[in-house]
Amino acid sequence: MAIVKQCSKCRKQLPLEMFCKSSCTKSGLACACKVCHRKRGEIYRANNLEKCRASSRRYAHANKEKVREVWRNWIAKPENKEKTRLKNKRLHAADPVKRLENNRKWRALNPEKISEYCRKWRSANPEKVKQRCQKRRAIKKGAQHTPYTKAQVLALRGQWCGICGLEIDLSVKYPHPMSFSFDHIQPLTKGGIDAIENIQPAHYSCNCKKLDRTFGLSLVANGGVLSVP
Repeated sequence: MAIVKQCSKCRKQLPLEMFCKSSCTKSGLACACKVCHRKRGEIYRANNLEKCRASSRRYAHANKEKVREVWRNWIAKPENKEKTRLKNKRLHAADPVKRLENNRKWRALNPEKISEYCRKWRSANPEKVKQRCQKRRAIKKGAQHTPYTKAQVLALRGQWCGICGLEIDLSVKYPHPMSFSFDHIQPLTKGGIDAIENIQPAHYSCNCKKLDRTFGLSLVANGGVLSVP
């Protein structure tokens, strides 16, 4: 039979695990249950908001590492990631200038953490990295940019090099000469746009030989070796 204890507030008979530990009582448990204790704390904080905030700031300042560890563990839980994102969004909307300034200060004080985070993100999101590079390159050349992916280009054009006509082995990785690359049919420097309708698959070596030419270009396969006459 489970051992129970009566709450001094709600008068309910509850299991012992429903009571917080306390060194002030003989039983070693608080007189009120956790639910009543929580309600009492909420009422107290509502009536003494500034006092509670000042106390929290003092504790956080005196126990920085402990508070950071608790906060990191809380954020790491999957059910709290969305809550954190929404909270950050609300804070940013309330005072965007202050949030940007705080972000700049943190970045200036933690360059190594920023670099490590960026390295991990690039490793985990190679497709997004390529899209960013494509967009930056298009903007730099003054061309119109519309996002596209490798899968979309292959679905539209097939797995054949648009320059030499040979099949592209997708298992071969950059910077191998026969690896996959995006080729602009009409080069950006000649008024072409950076969009899927102006993109074709190409071998990396074929693309390098083509450069920004459109007319008078003749890449031919001679025994598997490409040449520009």
